[in-house]
This record gives sequence, structure tokens and C-alpha cells, in this order.
Amino acid sequence: MTDLILFGGSFNPFHNAHLQMVLAAHQAFPKHSIVLIPAGSPPHKQNAKQLSFEHRFQMLHRLAKEMGPWLQCSDIEGQATSPTYTLHTIRAVQKEHPEAKLYFLIGGDSLRDLPKWYGFQSLVKEAQLLIIERPGINTESAFQELEAHLSPYEVESLRAHTIPMNPSELSSTALRKGIQEGERVSEDVPGCIYEYLKERDLLGTF
Repeated sequence: MTDLILFGGSFNPFHNAHLQMVLAAHQAFPKHSIVLIPAGSPPHKQNAKQLSFEHRFQMLHRLAKEMGPWLQCSDIEGQATSPTYTLHTIRAVQKEHPEAKLYFLIGGDSLRDLPKWYGFQSLVKEAQLLIIERPGINTESAFQELEAHLSPYEVESLRAHTIPMNPSELSSTALRKGIQEGERVSEDVPGCIYEYLKERDLLGTF
């Protein structure tokens, strides 16, 4: 059984900064499979306007087919009937793949907010977090703050699983704003996803 790197998010839409994170993780762990998990109904974004789960899943499915067998996507959160937390998703994936070691990919900005996550102390025990360095985020400061919540071993494990990435200021929020203002965004998203949005006339939905 191949170990799995899970990468979850709203992906509304998936953009090139997301892709950079995926490629950085793949370069660091080339023998692992990476699984993209679009959020079903994330508790922290209940009022956010977003594309349907089916559209977001199909965009990622198209990307995974283009990238190769090492990249997969899962609809596990789309099957949920209530808002899903990362911890619940990790446990559901582990139940499906009991022999696999699970990793969970996050950006440095999420590391700073980790103590606010539901069940985060259980989460770091049940999956190894992989931290992607993001611009403007002092990850060492975040690690020091986590020392008040986690054991020294757990904090050092997080430090040891930090992956460097070229800085990118792109975010889904900024991308949607650019679309609304009529900016050219075709270079900000993977080509297959931009084509999907165009084919289904979804660029105007943002």
C-alpha cells in the first residue's frame, strides 16, 4: 500500500499556488500518492459563495488524469451529510486505507491557526502534517507557539516535515476578485481547470 498525502481545501477554484504545493510535496515524497480532497461543506466557510461540489471535484479529477497516477482526487467529503472537519476526513480515509501512513499537507498560514482546528491535538497524532512554507509567514514563530499545546516530539516532527516552496501570493479569494474585475486569469490556474471553467460558462459565477 502506497502512503498517502492528503491535500484538502475548498479549491474554489484550484489555482497555480495549490499546484505549486502539490508539486513541492511530490518532489519531496515521490513514492507517495497525493490525494486532492475538495471540501464538502467546510465549517469555517458556511456562508462563502462557491462552486458546487460536483464542479470542484470534476475539475480536480481532470487535473489528476492529466498529471499522472501519483495524483488522485477523492469525493469523500462530498458524501458527508453535515459539515466536515479535517480530523473526521483523516479518520474516514484511514478506515478506507488501514495499511497506509497518512500525511496531511498544509500551508504555513494554516500552521499558525492550527490550535483553532477541531481536535488538532488528535489530528497531529493520527496523520503527519507536511508544512509548505508560505510568503510572509514566520513558521518558526508558529512552531514556538505550538509548544504550549503539543509535546516537544510533536513540534520537532512538524519542523522536520517543512517543505520549501517558491513564494506565491496567489489565493482563491484574490483570483475570484480578479475574475469579477475582468482581469485575465488564465495564467493563474492550470490549463485544464481554466478550460473546464470556460466550457461550462462558470467564470461568471464568481
